Amino acid sequence: MINSKYVLTLILLGLLSCKQPKPQSVNKDIFLIGKWENCQELFLQGDGRSIPMSRNACPFIIFDKNYMGYVKMGDATITSSFNWSAGNDKLIIRQSKNAGRPFFGLGVFKLLYKNNQVIKQVVMFDTVRKVKYILER
Repeated sequence: MINSKYVLTLILLGLLSCKQPKPQSVNKDIFLIGKWENCQELFLQGDGRSIPMSRNACPFIIFDKNYMGYVKMGDATITSSFNWSAGNDKLIIRQSKNAGRPFFGLGVFKLLYKNNQVIKQVVMFDTVRKVKYILER
C-alpha cells in the first residue's frame, strides 16, 4: 500500500513544478478610447523651449472603439473627424473623407501617458510640425 504522505508529496511537487503564467502586459493604448479635452498646445522650439498656443475654447477629442475620432468644440457639431490606430506608445492619425478641416497634423505621434494608475493625461508629440498636444480627462 502506498503511503498517503508519499502521494501528497508527489502531488505538491507536481503542482510546484508547473510554470506560473507570466503577467500580461496591459496595452495602455486602449485607454485612449473616450473623450479628452485639449486645452494645452505647445509649439516646440529648436532650442528646447516651448511656446504655448492660446485658444478661445478647448476642443474635445473623442477616440471611439471603432478607430474613428472626432473633434468637437463644446457641445457643437463635429468640426473634424479622423481614423486612428495606436500601439507601442505611438498614435497614427489619418484624415477621413469629407472630414472637415484637419485639427491635428496627419501622421505618427509619440504618446506619453501621465499617471499609470488611472490615465488622466496623454501627451501627443507631432514630430513633423513640432507641436505638443496635451489631452486631459
